[in-house]
This record gives sequence, C-alpha cells and structure tokens, in this order.
Amino acid sequence: MAKLTAYMDKLPVVKCELFKRTAKAIAIVLLMTSCSAEWHVKRAVKKDPTIIHPTIVTIDTIVIREERTISDTFVTTEYDTITMEDSFVYTQVIREKDIIKVYTKCKGDTIRITKSVNVPQVVYVERLKKWQLVTIWAFIVLLLSALIRKITR
Repeated sequence: MAKLTAYMDKLPVVKCELFKRTAKAIAIVLLMTSCSAEWHVKRAVKKDPTIIHPTIVTIDTIVIREERTISDTFVTTEYDTITMEDSFVYTQVIREKDIIKVYTKCKGDTIRITKSVNVPQVVYVERLKKWQLVTIWAFIVLLLSALIRKITR
C-alpha cells in the first residue's frame, strides 16, 4: 500500500480547467454531429423507396365561360321565324308585323389546359456506416487522451 501511495504522490496534479475545456469541446462536437438531413432522408427512403424516383406532375386548368343571351330588335311588316343552331350558339330571329326580335344564346364553354411539370429527383448520397463513425471517434478520443497525457507530464 505504501508503494501505491508513493506512486500517487509522484503523479502530477492535473488542472481541472483542462478537463472542463475538453469536456466542453467533446460536448460541442457530439451536439454538432447529431442527426443530419441525410439521415432523415435515408430513413424516409427505407420506409418508401418510391420517393427517390422522378415523378411527373400533371396540372389541369379549367376555364368555364358562362352562358349568355343577347337580344336585339328592328322593325318590318312581315311575319317569319328563323332558327339557327350551332354547337355553341343558338339564334332565333322572329319577325312579327313591324318588329324583328333576335334571340341569341351562347352556350357555356369549357377549356382544358394540361401542363406536365418534371419534378427533380432526390439525389441520395451515401454516408459512412455507423461502425466506421464509431471507429473514427474512438481513434480521435484515443489521440486526445494521449495528447492530454503528454501535456500533463
């Protein structure tokens, strides 16, 4: 027991400040290397691999014109009715004595505009595997501890 006490007395006293700085540095490094966006993308791809395939989104625009009616009148002495019908326009001309009545009805119209938009594909970049990261961190910790020992001696 005396030998152990003598050995302990020979060891240099390490300043607490060095340990505090090292602990702060390690805590900051651990916080800065937490889950990245790539990690979240990787998990999302594991859940649904179809999200990395390119997709084409079709956008439809529909324009609807409402039906409208136009009426006009002029004078004459004959009786007659003329009806004209097209795919979008219905016109009826009625002549009663000295009055001509014109009824025009424009039917509603639907215009469809289709546009295809390419959505860019998600680029997946593979990162280091977990065991590789652990190995690198273990190596860094060993180097730091060796450096601290060298400084304190």
